[in-house]
Amino acid sequence: MPSVGARSHHCGVISPWQPASLQHRPAGRNSSVQAVSAAAGTAGTALNNSSSQPPLQQASQQVHHTSGDSHNDLSKPRRQVPKPFLVRIAGRTSDVKAASGAVVKRLRTEDMVRVAAIDAESLPKAMITLTAANRMAQANSGHMLVFQPVLIEKSSAAEPPRVPQGSMVMYTTQIMQGEVMTFNTLRVTAETNHRALAKAIIARIATNSHTVLECYGMAALTVAVQAVAQARKGLLIKRQDIACVITSSSKSATSSSSGTTADATADSSSSTGAAAAQGSGDSSSRAVTCHRLVLLECEPRRPRSLLVTSTVGVSDRSFQQQPS
Repeated sequence: MPSVGARSHHCGVISPWQPASLQHRPAGRNSSVQAVSAAAGTAGTALNNSSSQPPLQQASQQVHHTSGDSHNDLSKPRRQVPKPFLVRIAGRTSDVKAASGAVVKRLRTEDMVRVAAIDAESLPKAMITLTAANRMAQANSGHMLVFQPVLIEKSSAAEPPRVPQGSMVMYTTQIMQGEVMTFNTLRVTAETNHRALAKAIIARIATNSHTVLECYGMAALTVAVQAVAQARKGLLIKRQDIACVITSSSKSATSSSSGTTADATADSSSSTGAAAAQGSGDSSSRAVTCHRLVLLECEPRRPRSLLVTSTVGVSDRSFQQQPS
């Protein structure tokens, strides 16, 4: 005999073929059974309506509905983040003054600006542009510029014709002006191997969190920027990164009678060495422009989030005198 509960749940009433003990009950208990049966009948009606279609058709509709939702999610276009404003630097046609003014003006309202050197010839001019823009920002608003160079090696990352493949793009932003120290120096020349210099930068960042690249001449400055871009690749693998602050100043260097120029040292003994060389009769001293790239450890791809406190915003001498 079928189960009484299962039959009563489907029909909602007591079946006539059920035992008489269930058919003839007192009024009080019968009312409670009828209430339970009525509630079960509502669920049974909904179940019967849903079971009117074959089970295979119901399963196919569910699968189709699920696949349709996933298709809609994949078909939704991803939100594209707008790229920062681009200042394009060409070796022969770009004006340094106009380009540096555009950088400073954009940084007043925007968080970041891209300065793109489209070839190796335009890279020194881009560095001069950033140096001039840094001076403008310091004079106007008390900020200084920091940037991160990126070499466009893949064609997918290029934006022809404005940013062709092989360009060097400096992602530039600004921070509050601070005192930049110039110790822990690596001297860069035109003959320096940029890959070897990149390894030296990674080692200095690992031990000191900062270093300074001292460059004499535009060719040396080009090598330094290429080395920084190469070093950032190795640092990003370790979830580290560096930001650059560029400064330039006139510095005395010794020139011998044969016409060769010797690089001045970066520490405090340079003035003593220059004075000694100046006193000798075989060499003379002259002022040359020294470009410095101050490399500061920061969070990956966030040049404003510096992780160094002893080189920006506070003097190293006062930092060393703080009680431990």
